[in-house]
Amino acid sequence: LSLHDALPIYTLLVKNGDNIYADDKIAEKTSMQMGPLIEGLIVTLQISGLAAAMAFSIGFILALMRISNYQFLKDIATVYIAIIRGTPLLVQIFIFYFIIATIFELERFLAGAISLGLFFGAYIAEVLRGAIQSIDKGQYEAAKSLGMNYFQTMVYIIMPQALKRALPTLVGEMIALVKDSSLVSVISITDLTKVGREIVANTFSPFETWLIIAAMYFAITFLLSALGHNIEMKMKKQGGM
Repeated sequence: LSLHDALPIYTLLVKNGDNIYADDKIAEKTSMQMGPLIEGLIVTLQISGLAAAMAFSIGFILALMRISNYQFLKDIATVYIAIIRGTPLLVQIFIFYFIIATIFELERFLAGAISLGLFFGAYIAEVLRGAIQSIDKGQYEAAKSLGMNYFQTMVYIIMPQALKRALPTLVGEMIALVKDSSLVSVISITDLTKVGREIVANTFSPFETWLIIAAMYFAITFLLSALGHNIEMKMKKQGGM
């Protein structure tokens, strides 16, 4: 079934005893379907979610590289972060889409998500690095005295505390990621922003259209902010913040 045939509702237009002739309508079928704004919202949420997962993965790896004892790993992470943070996201989206995505034949959606993930991964890396280095060194020594290796110390002792300290900033980065996801519309990904431009071009109603889209972006970021605040309050009750 197509989207237009989803959830059909049939309404009879005739009653018992009515005379029916050829070509008379005896019933109507109505169905639910998503409008362009809802479809654009779903694309925005999908690309933001995928980019966020990539950003956290990249950021975690880069943060560990930055605090590594191996100088070449530090240098690689430092250069990557410097380049990503020193160039605009829009330029990076163009470079990734027209060069890297073309070479590897990536779809627009995936190219946009990866661009966002690479960009915000650099920022998350610095947030996590600062949080990890803020943990007292005595905790490393205490974990070592208990027989824990480096991996166990990071997973069970350091990272839980670092994530608690970094939580407000990480939520802020996720909010920024959702807002900046509007830039992927420049490579013809049909997210909220591109849908808005298409509606304005067809209806010539820019004020109403952009006001609604702004409200939808605000709803997403407000929910993220409320979720982050709720998690932060729970962590404070548990202690360690």
